[in-house]
Amino acid sequence: MSIAAAGCGSSSSGGSSVGVDAGPSDAAAGTDAPSVGGSGNGTVMGSIDGSPFGAVGGALWAGAPDDPTTTVVYVFSKPVACGELQNPGWDTKIPEGTRVLEMKAFGSDLKTYTVVTTPTPAPGEASVNYTLSSQTATPKEESSRAGDVSLAGLTPKTSVQGTFSLTFASSTLAGTFDAVFCPGGHEP
Repeated sequence: MSIAAAGCGSSSSGGSSVGVDAGPSDAAAGTDAPSVGGSGNGTVMGSIDGSPFGAVGGALWAGAPDDPTTTVVYVFSKPVACGELQNPGWDTKIPEGTRVLEMKAFGSDLKTYTVVTTPTPAPGEASVNYTLSSQTATPKEESSRAGDVSLAGLTPKTSVQGTFSLTFASSTLAGTFDAVFCPGGHEP
């Protein structure tokens, strides 16, 4: 399934407006799950690891990614503060069992970035990882095998909005994000 890039503030094909709390949902069934607090917001539909992603606790845009030509957005299942992304290995320090969707677009233009599995994506492509945080073991990770990430709106050093449609080994996730800029936030 592909969700096309939408104009800033317009609705995605899933019926949820980017950056708008979509209201009550059935998170247990993996349906549209609205934000419940934290920095930024979004929605995630679908499941991963046999469980629904659930409600979105926040969405942050990393201000200090490994590659400054990329746009890196994190969508969290639990509230995570910007300051927590400023420490190395933060995926072992955030709340236990936090589901983390890392979407890395190779560019910052408002367009759709195709997810690839190559080790070095080209400009205009994206890489996406899902991580289940752990404070006691190595966090579990899974890479998306296909899909797309669309940047629909970007205000420098403030926020980035968009949509995603992702395929993993045996599951799919789709949704929206309105991520708040996190100046010192970096990749784990």
